[in-house]
Amino acid sequence: AIAGSGHQLPRREGRGCSRRCTGTALCSGCVNLKPTADVTKQYALGSEAGALMLTTEPESVLYIARPNLPGYIEGLHLQYRSANSEVISLSKARWIEPLDQGIARTIGELLLESGKHTVSGYYPWPQKNRNAAQLKVNFFRFGGSADGQIELSAYWELVGADGEVENQGLFTAKGIEWQVGDAESLVAGLNQALVELVLDVGSL
Repeated sequence: AIAGSGHQLPRREGRGCSRRCTGTALCSGCVNLKPTADVTKQYALGSEAGALMLTTEPESVLYIARPNLPGYIEGLHLQYRSANSEVISLSKARWIEPLDQGIARTIGELLLESGKHTVSGYYPWPQKNRNAAQLKVNFFRFGGSADGQIELSAYWELVGADGEVENQGLFTAKGIEWQVGDAESLVAGLNQALVELVLDVGSL
């Protein structure tokens, strides 16, 4: 206090923190934590325009139903299988959207691009065209292997508006490679495999 003034000097808070703290466990409020950048990369399925040959007369109207995926596929992780069938997630790499939505969107875009089919919509959009056939795809594998191969196998079927199966097929990607541990090459390989799957659907 200042003699004779009747006033006290204002206290300065937040100074001398190190003098009052005798251990790090008691000084958590005094630590300045610098923010760290999030280096996780996000990936979307989908090939570049022009991946398929264009035609001029669409043959049918399709709705792309929600694809069924293997139960081991977890959330937004990019995954591959080790030699002993262990499922490994790539670090700092994620899908930007739920995988079932990304696959349905990509298949719809590729079919539209081909010009062979008119796509009325795809999951998660509702099916509003009652005359549209449905493309249903059940995936047995979707990812990569530890020996550098893309693993994509699926059973697909075209179901008419009357509920009858019009066409069906079993597809397995072959000879598509990826660099193990590299997210970009895994995405590129899966995109290529989806193009081949759509070509298989369009061949019938």
